[in-house]
Amino acid sequence: MSNKQKLLDNLKNITKKEPEQTRFSQIHSNMGADRIYGVWGGLELINRDMSRYNGKINKRSITCVDVQKNNFRSYVYETADGRWFDRAGLPINKPDNLVGKTDESEEGSTEETA
Repeated sequence: MSNKQKLLDNLKNITKKEPEQTRFSQIHSNMGADRIYGVWGGLELINRDMSRYNGKINKRSITCVDVQKNNFRSYVYETADGRWFDRAGLPINKPDNLVGKTDESEEGSTEETA
């Protein structure tokens, strides 16, 4: 095979189109746990088995205390199926410092508090 033919073959290989990447093909590691990722302006929950969660993800406010004992607001994420995630997208237990609605009002309770 001549040098000219080798160059032409190499050019053909360069112009071959790469297969399109799927939306989640860039997520390489899931760290063995469910994880929330911020991708393309939205949130996506990737389950431990690398499947995509299709339910709603809510951003919830919490109250935190800094080292000078001042209160500040932060946030966590809650899924429709009751899982909780911190700001980094890692799983956590349900926080006890939620701001706003109580558990009773979220479940549709009609009891009034005095």
